[in-house]
Amino acid sequence: MRLGFVLAAGGGLEYQLADARKGKVAYFAPGTQWLPWIHLADVVAFVLAALAVPVYGGAYNLVAPQQVRSAEFAQSLALVTGAPPPRRTRPIVARVFLGAGADILLGGRRVVPRRLTEAGFEFTHPGLEQALRACADSSGPV
Repeated sequence: MRLGFVLAAGGGLEYQLADARKGKVAYFAPGTQWLPWIHLADVVAFVLAALAVPVYGGAYNLVAPQQVRSAEFAQSLALVTGAPPPRRTRPIVARVFLGAGADILLGGRRVVPRRLTEAGFEFTHPGLEQALRACADSSGPV
């Protein structure tokens, strides 16, 4: 399994939701980098299906079918939480907090779930806004 950013009421998204509820949503410049994501419910559904159905063999990109860029992700997060429009953050901030991991975040990577969709996998949360709302609703009031 090659996982995108897993959206769940916990983990990294929990910090982003908390900041968004305080009116702080940001993305790292330039904002055009791809941000592959998937909701935790879809990860669990895939794992259960892969254990039960032999059609799921080999490597799979576990990412949602809706592909977004970093700035679009931040805009959706702001919309879902009622925060003001997101602001751009300089890349140096990512390097300070994430070190070598910042290269992955700042470079982005466009990943598609081709094998998943070809195998007939049905996503519970195929769209970002709906997935973020599900996470925000289960993590407390927005």
